[in-house]
Amino acid sequence: MIDKTLVYLWQHWKSLLLTLLWISLSLVAIMYSVDLLFGKDQRRALSGKTSDGHYQFEVACNACHTPFNGVSQQTCLHCHGEKLKAAKDSHASKKLSNPRNAEQLTKIDARLCITCHAEHQAHPSNTSTITIAADFCQHCHQTIAAERPSHKGLTFNKCRSCHNYHDNTALNEGFLAKHLDEPNLLDDPVLPARNFLYFYHTKNKPPKPVVIAPQHTPDFINMSNAQNWIGSSHAQAGVNCENCHSKAGKEWARKPNARYCKGCHKSEVNGFLAGKHGIRLAQNLSAMSTDKARQTMQIDSIKSLSCASCHYDHRFNTAVAAVEACLGCHQDDHSRAYKASPHFRLWRDEQQGTGKKNSGVSCASCHLPREAPKTRNTGNEKPKRTQVQHNPSHNLHPNQKMLQDVCLRCHGLGFSLNALADKDIIRDNFAESSKKQLSNLNMVKQRINQ
Repeated sequence: MIDKTLVYLWQHWKSLLLTLLWISLSLVAIMYSVDLLFGKDQRRALSGKTSDGHYQFEVACNACHTPFNGVSQQTCLHCHGEKLKAAKDSHASKKLSNPRNAEQLTKIDARLCITCHAEHQAHPSNTSTITIAADFCQHCHQTIAAERPSHKGLTFNKCRSCHNYHDNTALNEGFLAKHLDEPNLLDDPVLPARNFLYFYHTKNKPPKPVVIAPQHTPDFINMSNAQNWIGSSHAQAGVNCENCHSKAGKEWARKPNARYCKGCHKSEVNGFLAGKHGIRLAQNLSAMSTDKARQTMQIDSIKSLSCASCHYDHRFNTAVAAVEACLGCHQDDHSRAYKASPHFRLWRDEQQGTGKKNSGVSCASCHLPREAPKTRNTGNEKPKRTQVQHNPSHNLHPNQKMLQDVCLRCHGLGFSLNALADKDIIRDNFAESSKKQLSNLNMVKQRINQ
């Protein structure tokens, strides 16, 4: 009787133990999945390498992915939509949705960003962003050789050497025709003058430069840093300690973040947060640091990126931010070659007072360019603010986007196109002129003369 009872209990306990074990394993799997999808570091869920544009916040999958619903078109446009509007997108979704394009869309649905820019996949087109074959243009433009005799014999995998898919404003035929036969170096080239102080004083009555004595700071603040601040542009403009360290009289911030700077420098902060330097902060992650970068960086110390990383807190010297701050982190071939380049010599001469004002070309001149608004030449224009574009990704890929805001301020179009197409010249920081000769301008000339 006892044996039967023991067997009965064992059979039932065995079933109960197996049930409890199954429940425990299920709970562990659920907890692991929740942590994988919603935890602080979600990189374990990655299905492949993240692109150079997005890898900085790959720890936060939900920045792009909607749980159980993939990546929506609206998610892409949330970050990139404004840039596409400003670029007058050549292949805007609205254009492609025209019923006449229905057949082409069955071959490649170019209305969706992820059709060409799928993450965690290989890049057969040899770029860091496009994940489809380089000859994708053939799906819609098979008859281009018949329509344009100048394109006979050209292969589709080379289209992007002349055309930018989204923004073709700097390479379209009309623009090229306006810049035919320009000299390599334009007459008396200078960059737009920065004029932020003028507009700051227009909005805030021109204050007197402030001194150390009347600063309203908590008792625990060490004022030794004020010696750097007193000679800064902030002090000269009447910006004192509490203007940066305390917003609307609230709690004192020992290290103000970018949002404190935004009170006066809104466009600069927005650009910073949209680019590779600040994108992690925009996603509410810790700041980008040199040890997280894919490019070659200084290895002697780890630096985190904020406004003060480049502008150096309390000194706020834009000349330091334009060169020294960049070379303090970047150690790739292009950056290391800068101080042996003609551009650096122009910059050095201006800083030493032997060169013309605004004639120097720093790292920032090309990668954080001054964007001067276009005005009609009526003689009665009110001054407009020259913005400094703080998003280094804004004109970097494809690099022809540099043409209008950077290269053409000093150089002719043909010279600039040849230089931007020469990887060796770029690596050496334009120490010499390119020997490449692109066919773009000659093709335009032929069409004009037909």
